[in-house]
Amino acid sequence: DDQISHTLADRLKVFGCEVRIVPGIDDNSLRSADVLCLHVLANDPSYCALSAEMLKKMKNGALLINCGCGAAVNEDDLVSVLHDGHYLHACIDQTQVMPLPRNHPLWSLDSVRLTPQTVFNPSSPSFLSFIEKTVSQESLNHGC
Repeated sequence: DDQISHTLADRLKVFGCEVRIVPGIDDNSLRSADVLCLHVLANDPSYCALSAEMLKKMKNGALLINCGCGAAVNEDDLVSVLHDGHYLHACIDQTQVMPLPRNHPLWSLDSVRLTPQTVFNPSSPSFLSFIEKTVSQESLNHGC
């Protein structure tokens, strides 16, 4: 969503972040981004599920935030890439199946934070706290 992207960009610039809003995901964005924040809707023409191949192109230590539809990230691929040792952090606000089953492997990954659809609102206290911790390099713990 364009309005959400621009609102988020304005808020992140306060923390000194360089923000680029791009209409789709390309190799350059994957390789260069410290934070990749997805705001796509399932009916968005630029919609593209992040596959294992795409996730592996992200630089080590990057943060993936999915504020859009759950299908924007292939969750099985994300789990596989993280288990294979690719060093990423992820914050997933919407999953493909809601609510996410208790036995889903995303719950057990220390580098994944699951949020109860609060990240979508860039003015929510939990989102702002998450960004502050990320920018200040504090550790990210998963939670709900």
